[in-house]
Amino acid sequence: MSKAAWAIASAPETCDEQVIVTLVGGGCGGLERVIGLLRRRAPHITTLNVTSGERDDESRVTIHLRCGREEAMRVAAHIRKLVDVSWATTFPATSGGDVALIREFALIRAACAPATRRDLVDTAHLFGARAVDVTESTITLEVSGSPETIEQLLRMLRPIGVYEVVRTGRMAMPRAAEPGEAEREEGAPAE
Repeated sequence: MSKAAWAIASAPETCDEQVIVTLVGGGCGGLERVIGLLRRRAPHITTLNVTSGERDDESRVTIHLRCGREEAMRVAAHIRKLVDVSWATTFPATSGGDVALIREFALIRAACAPATRRDLVDTAHLFGARAVDVTESTITLEVSGSPETIEQLLRMLRPIGVYEVVRTGRMAMPRAAEPGEAEREEGAPAE
């Protein structure tokens, strides 16, 4: 059995969920290097979200992993070594908002008869969702919030009928008392 196969076979049933957030410059080349490193070194990736960063020449990459804290810190350390990476940090995905804000955006198209439309919209409002498109037989809802909130809304809508779901994947922003504090990892030198 190969080392990789043995590692997968001997992995514990339950793993923590970790998030790595990094700022990457260098355009597509920088992103390709990060993705290549993740393909070689990262454990199970649940979501990968790439958006524009604070500056025009950088991208913000949010990686949600299913692994332990030490393994996530190792992956973040490897990412920090890449030329185009300005910083990378890691934190638990299940921190409950203490360490980071973790949100997701979704568009959900559900079955909706005209007679039940008002009830469905009222239910959607309980989850912070709003209707963005309505046809004779469907309604499209827009919702943002924690992944758990989106899952709860989907559980409520599935008995009615969900035709299509589009989700962004998790986005995260570390909480920090001062700007730049989230950039430093344990043991990393202060700037």
